[in-house]
Amino acid sequence: MPELTDETPDAQDPFMTDPRRRPGPTSRKGLGLVVIFIVVIVAATSIHVPAAGVLGAIGGPVPAASVAATAPAPPSLEPTSTEATIPTPTPPLPAPSPTPSYKPGPFAMDIYRRGAFVSQIDKHHCMSAAMQNILNLIGPTIDTSVATQKRISALALRLSTDTLDHSWGPQGWASGLTRLGAGRYEVRVFNSRSAALRAAVVALRTTGRPVGILAWWGAHSWVLTGFKANADPAHSSKFTVSAYNIVDPWYPRVSTIWGRSAPPDALHSPANMIHNLPAWTRPEGHYPGRDGKWLLVVPVGRDVPRLTAAGAALPSVAP
Repeated sequence: MPELTDETPDAQDPFMTDPRRRPGPTSRKGLGLVVIFIVVIVAATSIHVPAAGVLGAIGGPVPAASVAATAPAPPSLEPTSTEATIPTPTPPLPAPSPTPSYKPGPFAMDIYRRGAFVSQIDKHHCMSAAMQNILNLIGPTIDTSVATQKRISALALRLSTDTLDHSWGPQGWASGLTRLGAGRYEVRVFNSRSAALRAAVVALRTTGRPVGILAWWGAHSWVLTGFKANADPAHSSKFTVSAYNIVDPWYPRVSTIWGRSAPPDALHSPANMIHNLPAWTRPEGHYPGRDGKWLLVVPVGRDVPRLTAAGAALPSVAP
């Protein structure tokens, strides 16, 4: 038997038994590269290395077709039937207007406007004249006619269900103003003069509307239109009033008891207010809940425009 050498074909090697199947040097090298390529691809897949990186690592250029085949397709910009609809974001609400800062110190206001005053037609119509003045101050129109005062008087008399002599009473004043479009008015009773005057100032300040005051033992009607104080009642409870603006329908008459009446919108000192505002005492009889007390007809809320002397709407004021 001939001795096997490196030159002798191996009978167990199928490549050696058939010369046609014997790989040449080039085939062996290509086979090795294929094996290396497969190993590298498997490794790259397991560690999530992009294919382009692998190809670049083994020294071959990355064909454009290969990159296009392996890279993930970009998301479609066109909505499909299976895509969830993205809600449109709600635009933010506009920022609230800054609240003017409160400045401590003296405060004054006056809602009287020129041409609004009307005098009572006789000694019996002080309440209807006070109501007419309030309506003129609230506006927007001014009506000083006698006919209007008489119509107001008839309405107030019909609504006055709180008097013993069936004449004009505070309830007719409040209900009449509400009925005539001045906004809601209510009758308020106070145990002291100082409490009533403080409440009148606060009501005027917070609503911007005139306040009715029952003067002369409850027999006469005044209208508060302004005041001067050492602090703003809308922001401080520790205020002291030094003067009150009063509209007196009795003007320009002279009373034998109370003297000459002041012109409309005149400033009254606290001492003068004490003199003209004694507690409720009526000659026709006793009024439980009112005798010895002080009454106001006060505006409630801000449901009507407030006017300046020029007729422009006043801004709302926080209580």
